[in-house]
Amino acid sequence: MKAALSKLFPLALLLSVVSACNMAQKVKQGVEQASQPKAVRSADGRFELTVPGTWREDPELHEEAEIEVSNRLNEMYIVVLTESKEDFADEVDLAAFASMSRQQLTSNIQQPEATEPAPAAVGSYPAMQYTMNGVVDNLKAAYIITLVETPDNFHQIVAWTLRSKFDANEKTLREVTASFKQVPGVPAAPARAGDNSELPPDPGESPAAPGDDGAEPSPEPATPNTRRP
Repeated sequence: MKAALSKLFPLALLLSVVSACNMAQKVKQGVEQASQPKAVRSADGRFELTVPGTWREDPELHEEAEIEVSNRLNEMYIVVLTESKEDFADEVDLAAFASMSRQQLTSNIQQPEATEPAPAAVGSYPAMQYTMNGVVDNLKAAYIITLVETPDNFHQIVAWTLRSKFDANEKTLREVTASFKQVPGVPAAPARAGDNSELPPDPGESPAAPGDDGAEPSPEPATPNTRRP
């Protein structure tokens, strides 16, 4: 009996080694896939952000956003809000749109500290950008707000994180923001009817419960149109 069992042991060991190799290969493939950037498009396919492979679409961030992405584990969030130029007076240009965005956001958070909008690089599109720190619901948040003009639209790209994580996350937030583009060859769709007094997102409690994805409570958009827990 012992002899018979001893003959089976090498086979069991071989199967164990093969199983471990297969598992290691799957882990390696998962890591490689997670390291590859991926494109996330708006529902109509017209606009796109490129995000790291560890990011995901996050539909709970803002119900009026065209694109919503996050890395909750590292407390990084970005939404793209798109407005039709037809909804604005003829004299409203990108600089005026940026000024409106800054004024609305500073009036909607506590202890706002904002830079002045300045020209920014977002592909070949005219763009302006400013940064802001503020407090909402006792959470300190840091924002990078980028205003982009495409032929038919103005866009607000709102990136944010906890203030304590801004230094670590700033480079990634700026890179994802700068990847914004209008997808060539996709025909223009009727613009979403919107209230052009809509505020950019403000920080509040994360829609995920504490501990989900290993994340702590974090900033999220908290405009009147935002889903709340």
